[in-house]
Amino acid sequence: MKLLLILTLPIFVTLQALSAQAESEIYNYQTLNSDGLTEWTVTVPTAAPTPLPQATRASEPQAKSTTQSPSTEIKFSALEIKKSAPKPLDAKSRTKNPKVVGIVGDTGCRLKEGTVFSTYQDCSDPEQWPYPQVIAKLAAAKPDLIVHVGDYHYREQCSPGKPCQKMSPATGYEWSPWQLDFFAPSKKALSTAPWIMARGNHEDCKRAYLGYKKLLVASEWTEECLDFEEPQVIDLGDLAIINLDSASISDFPEISSNTIQLWKKRIDSVEEKLKKIKAKHLWVVTHKPIYGLVKLGKAYAPTNINLKKYFESSSWASKVELILSGHVHNSQLSTAKDSPLQVVLGNGGTSLENENPPLLQANISAVGYTQGKVLEKKFGYVLVRLEDGGKRSIEFHQKDGEQIFTCHIDDHGKDCF
Repeated sequence: MKLLLILTLPIFVTLQALSAQAESEIYNYQTLNSDGLTEWTVTVPTAAPTPLPQATRASEPQAKSTTQSPSTEIKFSALEIKKSAPKPLDAKSRTKNPKVVGIVGDTGCRLKEGTVFSTYQDCSDPEQWPYPQVIAKLAAAKPDLIVHVGDYHYREQCSPGKPCQKMSPATGYEWSPWQLDFFAPSKKALSTAPWIMARGNHEDCKRAYLGYKKLLVASEWTEECLDFEEPQVIDLGDLAIINLDSASISDFPEISSNTIQLWKKRIDSVEEKLKKIKAKHLWVVTHKPIYGLVKLGKAYAPTNINLKKYFESSSWASKVELILSGHVHNSQLSTAKDSPLQVVLGNGGTSLENENPPLLQANISAVGYTQGKVLEKKFGYVLVRLEDGGKRSIEFHQKDGEQIFTCHIDDHGKDCF
């Protein structure tokens, strides 16, 4: 009997382990910040999910309702989250001095209810929400680094009896909608290359900060929610990337002198971090564009004059050659006098702008820019190629991978217009 027990025990343990694996979904990925590379393993129990109650502690944001099937939802507290201490990027890593950088943004499926009107995007229809296709094509390009410019989560609200209940099995701010919106469709891409994760306004303290805080940020927050994260300067050899949190900056002209001084101090703090960086090329990743264009009737307006003003007054602005942003749900390029090339890529999956009016030179000059281009209304992503000869080309791809436009970063993106 003892012999039989000894012989069968390894089989039992193996079967038990296999059973545990079958009952779990595992996500492995790497993120980059100033301190280096953090490795993540997130294990999701699928056999016995934790139901999402109508409310958790008061400090956590909640959707207006639960979902079609609350009993199938999983809370963040049910996840097993393991993350390593950040470590310096290996000098031999292909992410050090990357040759191909993939960029995507504003990727979630929009389900949001408002007091006047609601926005419902059918998450089960790949024509309406093509992010799974977009990120699959980006991953197939085998980039050395992937940058997400923010707004991962859009499945916010769906009240009982609304048509949106057939469009997504989960809404709200817990794990299940995060998994549906970002982690499940991104699973292969997450293991393709390290990621730089910018924070969007959808991840601010009024909305989906929990998922960002628990699964995308390497550092531990000292408060339940920080309205501003310390800027990160990521050293990649010849290239350095500043990850600047613009999630909470107002889109309207700021009149409070205290708020103006606070933001100037935040932006100016980057200079000290750059003193140890010897990179030849400097990029900024920030969700809200510094030189973006937003539709205003049949014309355009600047996206955020506050951010533009603080950036231009900083001592390090002249060192930047490229700004990568999202927030506006289209793809565009623009420059101002002596500014870096601004690329806006808010077309990764969420509902696109309904209409892009013709962009006239008069519109561009009226907002204080020198050049501007709004590309055709299409979902997609960008690849930046850093060539050995020093040239840096930027390619716009639509959701099926087809390249629809290309130009160069050099000389303020002169050949982009």
